[in-house]
Amino acid sequence: MSPRQVNGLYRYGRNDFRILALGYHKLKVQFNGEWMTRGGYPNIGEAIGEADIEGKCRHLHFPGYTKCKITMTFLTT
Repeated sequence: MSPRQVNGLYRYGRNDFRILALGYHKLKVQFNGEWMTRGGYPNIGEAIGEADIEGKCRHLHFPGYTKCKITMTFLTT
C-alpha cells in the first residue's frame, strides 16, 4: 500500500482519524472522538501515536495509555 493510499482524513460521525505515512513501515495517527455517555452527556477524547504496518493491519499504541489499543484494517479494491 502506498502512502497516497493511506494518507488522509477518515470520518465517522463526529469521530475522525488523521493518518500520515512516515515511511519505514510506520504511520502517524491522530484520533479525535466524541461519544455519548449513558447519562446523555458527551465524552470527548483524543490520542496521537504511531502504528506499525503489518500487511493490511495497523496496530496503534498510544504513549501513556497502556490499555488503549486500536487495530485498523485497510481494504484495497
